[in-house]
Amino acid sequence: MDILSNTVALSRMQFALTAIFHMLWPVLTTGMGIYLVIVEGIWLKIAILTITIMLVFGRNYTFSTSVLV
Repeated sequence: MDILSNTVALSRMQFALTAIFHMLWPVLTTGMGIYLVIVEGIWLKIAILTITIMLVFGRNYTFSTSVLV
């Protein structure tokens, strides 16, 4: 409990936590931003591919039902 009553030690711990936070925060936010852009791009690619496939199969379904009926 001696360290909690030492003002210099508490100030150094506060500075260390602040320095660590300021070093990690930009790295984490930049990395998360890049990750989100990549994941969003993959999701859009899959969504566009899925919509395209649905349209093609829909046209084929319409054509095949018009031929068979």
